[in-house]
Amino acid sequence: MENLLVITFRELGKAMDGLTKLKELDTADEITIYGLAFIHKKEDGAIEYLYHDGADSGRKVATGAAAGMLIGLLGGPLGVLLGMLTGAGLGQAMEDDAADLDQHFITKVNEHLESGTYALVADAEEDAVILVDAPMESLGGMIVRTGADDETERFEDEQWDKFNKEIDAEEAEFKTAVGEKKEKLKHKIKELKDKQHQRMMKFREKATARKNHLHDKIEVLHKKMQAANQRNKEKFALKMESFKRRLAAFNERVAWAFS
Repeated sequence: MENLLVITFRELGKAMDGLTKLKELDTADEITIYGLAFIHKKEDGAIEYLYHDGADSGRKVATGAAAGMLIGLLGGPLGVLLGMLTGAGLGQAMEDDAADLDQHFITKVNEHLESGTYALVADAEEDAVILVDAPMESLGGMIVRTGADDETERFEDEQWDKFNKEIDAEEAEFKTAVGEKKEKLKHKIKELKDKQHQRMMKFREKATARKNHLHDKIEVLHKKMQAANQRNKEKFALKMESFKRRLAAFNERVAWAFS
């Protein structure tokens, strides 16, 4: 199961040991990491990025605007989560995405991510949570996780139906209106269509980003499959096919927005 994990530590050394262990589990094909960040919440509340491994596989230290750029590079549910934790890049699009995340999960994360603490934040495939929980807990890590499997499947088209019905109603009234009322309706219809267009652009941006994120996961699994032993090759092949089916279903579901 694909999960978002936040593992917090009081000590830098323990957090670094935890980072090493997560990477070892990934190398051993016990888990599959799609994105990973190592952050420090400083005493003043600012977030410092000590390490990240995502879309560009870079390793940098960043704060402020640079942190916002790294969030964009990590992408997907991990990028959304980091954006919420740091406040970086929280525009309307990310606010819409943030609604997809379990608020109980966010509350628990914020409880553990106190000033002075370190955290490993990961988007990872886990066959059994004990594989991560046992070593992290032995290092004193506090673990909070939530499922991320459905994150790419939460688009609904009711809002577009609502927009269309409202515009249709105003246009029907416009046909019989006269004088000042007709002019007011003309402006209102234009405002509604402009708003609809803006939302459609954001929708397309989000849909494209989520398609790309699924593509990235398929690529990660493909590389791991090529390097794995025979037993794990089969595991990665099955997971890769599952993501391909999800991508095909997602493309079909949002096709109306690109037609």
